[in-house]
Amino acid sequence: MSTEKPSTIVYPGTDDTSQVTPRLPLLSSYQLEWNGIQIEHHRQPAWEIPEHSNAQHVVVVHHSGTQVERVLNERRRSEQVLNGNVVIIPASVLHKSSWDRESEVTLLMLEPTLLAQIAHESVDRDRVELLPQFAKPDPLIYGIGLSLKSALASNGRCDRLYVDSLATTLSIHLLRSYCTWEQIIQKYENGLPWYKLNQVLEYINVHLEQEIRLLALAEVLEISQYHFCKLFKQSMGIAPYQYVIQQRVERAKQLLKVKDLSIADIALRCGFTNQSHLTKHFRQLTGITPKAYRKIS
Repeated sequence: MSTEKPSTIVYPGTDDTSQVTPRLPLLSSYQLEWNGIQIEHHRQPAWEIPEHSNAQHVVVVHHSGTQVERVLNERRRSEQVLNGNVVIIPASVLHKSSWDRESEVTLLMLEPTLLAQIAHESVDRDRVELLPQFAKPDPLIYGIGLSLKSALASNGRCDRLYVDSLATTLSIHLLRSYCTWEQIIQKYENGLPWYKLNQVLEYINVHLEQEIRLLALAEVLEISQYHFCKLFKQSMGIAPYQYVIQQRVERAKQLLKVKDLSIADIALRCGFTNQSHLTKHFRQLTGITPKAYRKIS
């Protein structure tokens, strides 16, 4: 009998994935320094992953159908996995799996400290136990996985505020749906007081051309990220990320009237990573491109 101890994988790392899979990830957020969450996108051939555990909570988002033999927390199951199914593997839980054909997945790797922090802020619990979950459909997690994968596919050119917001949404969903107690997420009937709302709106306006983090916005009001997101949306009717994008587009409209400024320069002055980033959001909000808007303004 083998006495070899199962390995513990710490994501992200340049060599971690190669410990258990034959191919390196197609996409990875390792270089992007995202806060509390990292992701990898894989396309792996038929393979058997040896028993191991992870230092992070790992949510596996499947993008293809395949037959999987999985052992999770000493429970074995044969699964016909479908596109859109997700698997939840809590930190330190032993697991192994094998599949019979090429498979495409996105791994969402959440730091346990982030989940514990949001649990404390939102349900007033200091201890969180995330439950293992075999493959099942979860449209919200699948959508978050697709959004983060798209962010990586654009070479990581996305707002940190956007990534922070998705990480918070994922954490709240895991707390509500996959933890051991009956969660009572705190509800708020009112939004931010007017003077506090003005504080954060002024901060956004002043820092619009810079990277804006969810943590920074929460620190302006000295409240948690979770509470800030809830109260801001109650006050403004939209999420902080959506408001920031709206304000950047509004500033771009004003700068487009300055004919000697290039659209690429305007994009940077408004906090977008490049001209394509500006064009994408400008078209979404106005129905036309910045170039077309400039012609009619």
